[in-house]
Amino acid sequence: MKQFISLMIFILLLTGCTPEKEILDDINLVTLVGFERVDGQTQGTTAVPQYQPDGSLNNDYFTAVGEIGQDIKQKLNLQAQRPLVNGKIEIILFGKEFAQGGIIEIGDAFRRDPSVSANLKLAVFDGNAHDFIMEHRLPNQDLGMALTRLVEQNSKQEAFPRTNIHLFFRSFFSEGKDPFLPLLGIKDRNVYLKGISLFKKGKMVGELPASDLYMFTLLHNGFNNGSLISKIKELKAEVSLGHIDAEPKIEFKGDVDSPEVTYTINLKAVINEYSGDIKGIEKKVNLIEKSVNKELKDRAENLIKKLQEQNLDPLGIGKSANAHYRNWNEKQWNEIYPDLKITVNFKTNILESGVMR
Repeated sequence: MKQFISLMIFILLLTGCTPEKEILDDINLVTLVGFERVDGQTQGTTAVPQYQPDGSLNNDYFTAVGEIGQDIKQKLNLQAQRPLVNGKIEIILFGKEFAQGGIIEIGDAFRRDPSVSANLKLAVFDGNAHDFIMEHRLPNQDLGMALTRLVEQNSKQEAFPRTNIHLFFRSFFSEGKDPFLPLLGIKDRNVYLKGISLFKKGKMVGELPASDLYMFTLLHNGFNNGSLISKIKELKAEVSLGHIDAEPKIEFKGDVDSPEVTYTINLKAVINEYSGDIKGIEKKVNLIEKSVNKELKDRAENLIKKLQEQNLDPLGIGKSANAHYRNWNEKQWNEIYPDLKITVNFKTNILESGVMR
């Protein structure tokens, strides 16, 4: 409780003690905050974009460690020429070790701050967030905006479900659904979406690799304009499907003590490219559809089994069961969920087969 109050004070001091009318030249607009734990204390690290007279941009970095908010605030502002304000904050980055210890207290303080957007992004960095922020220098770019664009463009390309602080806490407070966040990594000095960080009761307890991103997004919310590359073993060829429209529907049979769960996904697509002989491809469409159905079914059921083994439900299967069964109970669901038989059926319909080789 002491740590929570300290963090609340820290955040309020950054946002609530500035004048009503603020001149941009008189303040520092924080766009990125990273959090780590150091010897049982909280370390806050900020990145502040600074626009130069010649139109270029660089980032200033401030970091402080303390037990109480006043201590952190004083240490931060001793380094800054102008007050730090987080009304323009774009993203909060939690180090992996910090996330494993719990992020709810800090996240909730930002969620309740009226100056912070409900579209504020949260993400986990696979490493030390402080070290990353201090060492990752992007020439002429706002680091906070760069990380935000990375998350947003992957959501727009349907490689990751839409995410923000509001959606995270909606999952956290929901019965039958566990929260998740993007997991960022760095390789050859390039930041990338490494996978998915999985949470239970506000603590990161697992993760999924990038290879599961496609299927996770498809099962979570479907596609409006997705794409897929699939190997058709029977034809010794690859096919590229585009303009994929898919909406997952979940059904329950049996009673709440031993339900049978079935996902049905009607997937509509067009063939963008085919590596084999395109002559008579219209006659091969049924074979392609069956091959795609089998591949996606195997991938989907393997992913769900992986989540069941960790007793994690970021897809919200329990939430759907809660809406279906009147006498649904979260404790009972958590006991039976790992052993449930969950079947996924795909029904692919290729609408066009005009392809280029």
